[in-house]
Formats: sequence, structure tokens, C-alpha cells
Amino acid sequence: MRKINYFREMEKMKRKGNLGGIFAMALILVLTLVLSVGSVSAAEPTIVDSGNCGANGDNITWTLDDAGTLTISGEGGDGELPR
Repeated sequence: MRKINYFREMEKMKRKGNLGGIFAMALILVLTLVLSVGSVSAAEPTIVDSGNCGANGDNITWTLDDAGTLTISGEGGDGELPR
């Protein structure tokens, strides 16, 4: 007949319970991070104003978005900016 030390067995069960809880929390954290990454999306800025300018009148295009970003693109001389 095997003698069982009740307190030793209880300590083993507590350790197993703690590890199970830690594993469950880690799994929940990982799943939360993975699922939240897919749902994050940045809204495209809305163009609030735009126009054409330049030495030829239309060789430079500019846009201003609602975030305050001014984008200027094109080729050739600007014709209107001081040197």
C-alpha cells in the first residue's frame, strides 16, 4: 500500500494550477494582439483643396489634405516662386 503525503500532493496541484493559469493568460494575450493587428486601419486623408500652377500654368499640381499635408508634384519650372 502506497502512503500519500497530502500536503505534498496539494503543493503539486497548486503549481500545476498556477502554470495552467499563466499559460491561459499568455494565450489570451497573444490572441488579442494577433486579432487586433488585423483590425487596425488608418483612414485615408481627404483632399480639402487642390490646384495647378507653374511656368506653363499646369505643369505643377498641389493638394492639401485634412491632416494639413501639402503635396506638390510635377516637372519643369515653377515660374511663380521667387529665387
